[in-house]
Amino acid sequence: MKRAMSNIKFSHAGLAAIFLFAGSPGVAQEHPQGFFLTSPLEISSGYDSKFITGPAQITDSVSIVTGPTMSWMGTTHRTDYSIAYTPEVELFAHNPDLNSWNQSATMRMTHRINARWSLNFGDSYLDTTDSNRALVNSLLLLPRGRYRENTFYGELGYRLDHATRIKFRFDNTADTAALPGSFEGRLDYVTVAGTATVDRTLTPSQTLSGSYSFIHAMPLHPSVAGSPSDVHLLSATYTYEVNRGLLLRASGGFVEGAEPAATGAFEVEKAFSGLWTAAGFQRYVGFFGGLLPVSDTPDVVQFANALAPNSVYEVVSLRGWGQLTKRLGMEAAGQKAINGINAEGIGVRSLIGRLRLTYRLTGRYALFTELGHYGQNFNQFSGNRLSENRFFAGIQITLSRPPERENLRGRHGKTPQDSRRDILPPPEEPLAGDDNPELEN
Repeated sequence: MKRAMSNIKFSHAGLAAIFLFAGSPGVAQEHPQGFFLTSPLEISSGYDSKFITGPAQITDSVSIVTGPTMSWMGTTHRTDYSIAYTPEVELFAHNPDLNSWNQSATMRMTHRINARWSLNFGDSYLDTTDSNRALVNSLLLLPRGRYRENTFYGELGYRLDHATRIKFRFDNTADTAALPGSFEGRLDYVTVAGTATVDRTLTPSQTLSGSYSFIHAMPLHPSVAGSPSDVHLLSATYTYEVNRGLLLRASGGFVEGAEPAATGAFEVEKAFSGLWTAAGFQRYVGFFGGLLPVSDTPDVVQFANALAPNSVYEVVSLRGWGQLTKRLGMEAAGQKAINGINAEGIGVRSLIGRLRLTYRLTGRYALFTELGHYGQNFNQFSGNRLSENRFFAGIQITLSRPPERENLRGRHGKTPQDSRRDILPPPEEPLAGDDNPELEN
C-alpha cells in the first residue's frame, strides 16, 4: 500500500511539472483549451490552538501558502476533460518538525457517446497532515498526521426518455491515516462500491431519484481494524425547487450491514439577494449516499473521508455562502453531531464551525480571514475533550483569470465546488483603485 501511495504521489508531482511547461496561460473562452491557473494564490498567517498531535495538544503560530490550482483543460465536440494540481505549505513558528507539504490533484473526463449514452470518470488524490481542515465533512476529528486518500469513480449514464435517466457508477477508494499508538492502521481501508441510480423529472420544478449501492470495505490491517465488511444501501431523494430562490430537498433510505439502520435527511436552501443559506438534518452512514451536511454539491456522492462504512451519524447543519456586499463575500458552515457511543459507553458529540470572509480590494487582490472551531466532548485518539480553535488572515492574489465555465450547480447561481476558494465573482464594473482593469472584462 505504501508503494502504491508513493507511486500516486510521484504521478501527481509529475503532472505538476507537465503543467508548468505545457504552453502559456490562456484567456477566458467559451471552450477552454490548454493551461490555466483556476484559483488564486493565498498567503496567510495565524494561530492554531490545542490541536492534537500524538497524545499531546499543542498551540502554535502557523503560516500557510496555498499555490494556485494549475489546470489543464480540453474540450472536443463530445469530450470535456481536465487535470488539476494544488500545492500547499504549512510552516510552524515553534514546532518546525510539524512543517508540512500538502497537495491535492484531480482528473475528470466526460464523454457523450451519443444522444442517450454518456460516460464520466475521474480520480482525486489528497495528501495532507491537516485532515480536519482538508476533509470538510469529517466529524471524526483526527490528530495531526499524514493522511492520504485516492478516489476513483466511473459512471455510465443512459437517458431513457426526456424525463428519465439511469446511471451505473463504480467507486474505489484507498485511505491511510497516521494515528498514534494502538490506533495505527485503524482507518487504513480499501473500499469499493457499485451504485445503480434512476433519476426522474416529475415536473419542471420537481425531481425524484432512487438508488441502490453495494459497498465492500477491506481493512489493510485486519488485526487492528477487524474483518472486511459489506453494506447494502437503498435510498431515495426528492427535490422541489419552489422558485429560483427556494429549494427543498429530502432523502430517506435503509442500510443493511453489521447492524441495520435507517437513514434520512431534510434540507432547505434559501437565497437572500446574493447570499445563499441552507439548514438541514441528516442521519447517515459513513457519508455515503443521501445528502451531505456541508457541501457545495449535496447531490454528489462523497466517498470514504476517513470513516468506516458502519459509522452512524446524526447531524444538524447550517450553511451560508455568497455576497454580503459588492466587495464582501462569505462562506460559513456549522455542524452539531452525535457520533454514537464509544467503547467506554460515552456518547460522543461534536461541534464544528467555519467562517471565511473575503474582501475584494481590486479585481486581482483580496483580503480574507478564516475562523474555525473543532469541539468534541471525547476524542478517542487523545482520550480527552477537544476544543481546537483556528484564526488566519491573509491575502488572495489572482494571477490569471480562470476560463468561463458552465455553472455546475445549474440555475441556482452557486459557486462550483472546484472554485470554492474563490467565492467572489468578478464585479460587474471595475472597482475603485483597480490596477488591472482587464480582469473585469
